[in-house]
Amino acid sequence: MARELSKLQIAYADFFTGMLDEYGVTSPAKLSKEKKTEFFNRIKKEWPAAKRKVTQEGKLSALDKTRIMEEVIVRKAIRDILKNEM
Repeated sequence: MARELSKLQIAYADFFTGMLDEYGVTSPAKLSKEKKTEFFNRIKKEWPAAKRKVTQEGKLSALDKTRIMEEVIVRKAIRDILKNEM
């Protein structure tokens, strides 16, 4: 049985994946040392505001959680496909 992710875990996964997309990578390990530092500094700076927004919005419905997870899965699949084409 799969463990259900919390609203905050789902939101963070989406936030992190979105940030990876902005940097054009599938993993922070693929960034240069300078870009990796920049990446994590942005995460550290921007996540608290995104987290507040998520916690203030209240609970997500099961349908919303499913849609968010589907989007995360699709983004990962697209990154994997693009990675394999390079």
